[in-house]
Amino acid sequence: MASISKQIIAVMSVVLLAAVFVVCSKKESKDGILAIVGDRVITRDEFIRRAEYTIRPPYCKQNSDMDKTIILNSIIAEELVALEAGVDNPLARRPSFQAYIRGRKEQMMRQTLFKEIVRKKIRPDTSELNKRYRMARREYRVAYCSIDRDIARFVLEKKSKSSPEDLFDAVYRKAGGLGAPAERVVSWKSQEIRAVHRALFSEPLVKDQVIGPIQVDADQFLMLKVLSWIYRPVVTDTEIKRITDEVYEDWEREKAESVWDDYVIGLMKNKRLDFNRDTFEKMARLFQPLYMRTHQKTMPFMDQDDARDAQQSVIDSVGIELKKQNFEGRSFFMFEGKTWTVADFMAIYASHPLVFRKSRFSTDEFPEQFKFAVADLMRDQIINQEAYDKGIDKLPSVQAYTSMWQDALIAKYWQFAYLQTKTTDRLSDANLGRILDDYLNPYTDSLFSRYSESIRINIPVLEDIKLTRIDMVALNENVPYPETVPPFPILTSESRLNYGRRLE
Repeated sequence: MASISKQIIAVMSVVLLAAVFVVCSKKESKDGILAIVGDRVITRDEFIRRAEYTIRPPYCKQNSDMDKTIILNSIIAEELVALEAGVDNPLARRPSFQAYIRGRKEQMMRQTLFKEIVRKKIRPDTSELNKRYRMARREYRVAYCSIDRDIARFVLEKKSKSSPEDLFDAVYRKAGGLGAPAERVVSWKSQEIRAVHRALFSEPLVKDQVIGPIQVDADQFLMLKVLSWIYRPVVTDTEIKRITDEVYEDWEREKAESVWDDYVIGLMKNKRLDFNRDTFEKMARLFQPLYMRTHQKTMPFMDQDDARDAQQSVIDSVGIELKKQNFEGRSFFMFEGKTWTVADFMAIYASHPLVFRKSRFSTDEFPEQFKFAVADLMRDQIINQEAYDKGIDKLPSVQAYTSMWQDALIAKYWQFAYLQTKTTDRLSDANLGRILDDYLNPYTDSLFSRYSESIRINIPVLEDIKLTRIDMVALNENVPYPETVPPFPILTSESRLNYGRRLE
C-alpha cells in the first residue's frame, strides 16, 4: 500500500462554548424537573437552553409569565407531536436520520467524557489565580502586525541572534508595512483571539516588550509590541466578583484543554493512519468541489434543516459517484492494522461530518486539509469507543440529549406532514400568525386534551425561571454539529395551562 501519511494522528483540542460546556469545579445543583410528558422529563435546564440558545418567535420573546407558559407549551407540544408520529414513522426509518441522531449522541458522549476527565484533574491554584487576577486589571496599548509562516521563522531566527535592531520594526518592514503600524488598546474584557489574550494577560509585560509570533490560524501569526500600559483598580463589589469569576473561568478553560489534550494523546499513542495514495487522491477530488463551496470549517449551519440537507447532499453526491465507478470496495486507508474501505469510511462519515482545522484555505490546500479532517474523524472514533466502554452512552444526560434532538426533528417532520394535509402554504414569517391560529393551535390543543392525564407540570419551578430578551444562538466550536439545541418549536402560541396536573 502506498503511504501518503505516516504521522501519528495529531491531537486537536475540542474547544467548547464556555457558557455551555466549560467545566466548573464548583458544586453543581441538580436540574429541577419542570414537566413530565409520558416517559419524557423536561428539566429546568433544558427549558432555559431551549429558550435562550436559539431564536424564539416574536410571540414569546419576553420574560413574562405568559411568555414562559407559551415556551413550555411549545416544548410539551413538541413531545406530543413526536408521540403522535410514533417510533416507526417514515423519518425515523431513514438510515440518514438514524446516522444523524447517532452522530449527535456520540458528540454528546465525547463532550461528557471531556467533562469527566478534566473534572478529576483540575484543582484551583491560588497563587496562579491571584497572579492572573492582578494581570486582569492591566490595560495595554499595543502595536501589531499580521505575518505569515515564513516571516514567523524569520522572527525566531532574529530572537536567537539577539539582534540589537528593534525586532518588531524589522518584522513590520519585512511584512511590507508602510508608515506607522496599527495600534489598539486591549483590556482583559476585550474580545481577543484566545492565544493573544493569554499572551497579554498570563505574565506581567513591560513597555517596548515584543510578543510573538502568536499563531492565530494555520498559516497566520501576530506580532505585538507593548507601547504602554496602565493599571485600572477594581472598585465595586460587583466588578470584583465579575473579574474574579472571569479569571477563574479562563484559567479553568485553559487547564481543561491541556488535560484533555494529554488524555487524547494517550489514547492515540502508537496509532497510525496510512492512506492508499490512489484512493485518497480520488476521494479528495470528489469531496473538494462539495466542501470548497462554503469556505467554512464545516458545512453551512445557518439553518439547521439546510445544514442536514447539505450534509446529506454531500453523502448522496459522493455515494452516487462511488457506485458508478465501482469504488466502494477500494482500500482507503489502514488504521490500527485494519484496512478501511471507502464504504467503511462513508458509513462513519454519515454520522460525523468532516471538521476542517483551518477556517479558510485555497483549493490547492484542500488535499492536505481533507487528510487532517479524516484523521480527526478517526481520532473521534477512538474517543467514541472509550466513551462506550465507560458506559457514557447510558447516562441519563446523554439519553435525554439524544431524545431531545430525535423528538424535535420528528415533531418538525410531522408538523410539516400535517400542514400539507391542511394547506398549500408553507410556514413563513409572513403567515406565521395565520398558520398558528388556523391549524397548529387547534391541532396542539387537541393533543393537550388527549394526553392531559400523562402530563405533570411543576408550576413553582416555571415561575422561578428568569429569561433574557436577547436573541442568541449558542454554538460549539470545532465539532461536527455546532448547534447546542434544536430550533425553537413553532407549534403553538397558546398561553394557557389548561391541561395536565401539578407535579407535587
